[in-house]
Amino acid sequence: MFFVAVVIIIGIGGVVHLTNTSPTVYHYVEYLPKSDQRNTRFTVAGIEDANITISFVNKPGLWYIIDLTHYTSVKHHAVESLTSPSFLPLRVHVKSVTPVKTINIILGTDAAHNLYISGENLNTIVIVDNGAKISGTRCRFFGTGTFQFVFTENVNFTSEGMDVEVGDFILGPVSPELVVVDIDLPSGMNGRFSSPNATFIQNEWPVNYGSEWGTASIDSPLLDIQIFYSMRVWANLRT
Repeated sequence: MFFVAVVIIIGIGGVVHLTNTSPTVYHYVEYLPKSDQRNTRFTVAGIEDANITISFVNKPGLWYIIDLTHYTSVKHHAVESLTSPSFLPLRVHVKSVTPVKTINIILGTDAAHNLYISGENLNTIVIVDNGAKISGTRCRFFGTGTFQFVFTENVNFTSEGMDVEVGDFILGPVSPELVVVDIDLPSGMNGRFSSPNATFIQNEWPVNYGSEWGTASIDSPLLDIQIFYSMRVWANLRT
């Protein structure tokens, strides 16, 4: 068994021209190894002051497309892709040592993607759409700022479903100030939403146990959303 790593690292180097402050878009594209059916683990960590968008596209063979910009033309980030060893998920790490202006991530729907996002002062939106695979996957947000999670009817799900976890039960100060959840469940998929302080824009999930709401079946939900802590939570729950 051997390890293969595809690493793209962009750091400080060369001559910096102080008169050139126009931000540059850094573009990364990676395709899945042939015949590889593993789930992926996508981590965006240590990011500050950024707008982050994560969405899905039905493009055969695509692993990810990443477009990243800093506030100036100076490059201070790294994108690391790991495909080995074969018994681990495919892994992608996006990190930066300075604030990032925007990160736009497009994930291919040939794989099921686990998302782990952390940082400070983030404006983050995750849009699960376009036939995204939901198969024992997780979306975890741990940081400050705002977090929006949009889930549409156009997904491919299995009996394993998807878990969404936002904030931290104990360490409230590192949780987002605002969470917005917009869910439109596909036919045959049940859901559960848990939040201590939710304000509902619309709620078509009839089952209620205090701070938990669900569809006709709240046990073993295929979409399980838990807001552990946030100052404000707005929810739109449809079936």
